[in-house]
Parts: sequence; structure tokens; C-alpha cells
Amino acid sequence: MKEKRKFVYFSFLILLLLLGWLYFYFLPIQTEIVKMESDDKLLNAKIKSATQFKEKIPMLKNQVVKLKEDIQRTESKILDESSLVNLVTMLEEGMQKYNIKIRTVSPVLSSSKNDVQPASNTFQKLFVEITLNSRFMNFAKFLENLDEFSLFLNPKGIMITHNETSDDYLTINLFAEILFKPGINK
Repeated sequence: MKEKRKFVYFSFLILLLLLGWLYFYFLPIQTEIVKMESDDKLLNAKIKSATQFKEKIPMLKNQVVKLKEDIQRTESKILDESSLVNLVTMLEEGMQKYNIKIRTVSPVLSSSKNDVQPASNTFQKLFVEITLNSRFMNFAKFLENLDEFSLFLNPKGIMITHNETSDDYLTINLFAEILFKPGINK
């Protein structure tokens, strides 16, 4: 009977040691392993994201170069305040290529009774109404190629009416904003 008790005590002691090893050693290690696997997945996802971003860098650089070129091209079209005197001449020269005849150019007063509004610290907007005579297709070609125009002309509205004196020509009222740099005198 003593041997049975020793065996039971010994078995119980081994069971306690096993449970202690499991609770104090194995479970914390297993929890740490699960945490490391989760961290590993997260780091792999970040690496994949960074790799994809790295692959996009040349494309983004090209876009930045194109945007800078667009900005420079747009800024080159912005008139100096002193050039506003030649606005009608510049409009006529640009529209002559499309057989568009300018009848009138006049500033449009805004709701604040001021025809010049600040666009930014560097530029100001001048709102104008340009009355034109043109064939529809010529005017459409002009609008399609507006980015080639020598000044920054941003159409805000167009009103087209049939010209009663000619079947081919339309009277077009083009409402637009023109950006200019104030205070620069040449």
C-alpha cells in the first residue's frame, strides 16, 4: 500500500510539475509566439505597402514634373496689369486663327460692384463678357484648344443666339475670368 501511495504522490507531483510548466512556461511562450506572428503579418503588410509605394514613385515624379510644367505654362499666360490695355488685341489675335470676330469686350461687375476680385495673394481675377460672331464649329475648336491660348481665359458661361443677319454665324456671349498680376508696371 505504501508503494501505491508513493506512486499516487509521485504521479500527482509529476502532474503538478507538468501543469506548472504548462501554465508558467508554455502558455506565455505560446502567447508571445501568437503576438510575434501577428506582428510579422503586420510588418509584412507594411513592407508590401511600402514596396508598392516605392514602385509608384517614378510615376508620381513624372506627374509632379507634368504638374510643374502645367503651372509654369499657366503662369506664363497670366497677364501683367500693364498688359490689360492690350487685352482686346490679344483676344483678337488668338481668335483670328479660328475665324472668330470680336464685337465687344466689357468688364462684368460682380455682386460686390467690383469687377476685379483677388484670386490669391499673387493674382487677381478680371471678369469680362466677350461678344463674338462665329460659326459654331469654329467656336467649338477654339474652346477645345483654349489651353493653347496666349492668356489665361477661364470660361464661366456661354450664351449662344442665332444671328439674324447670317444663317452661318452665331452671336456668342462668353463670360470669362482673366487672371492678372497686379502692380507690375513695365
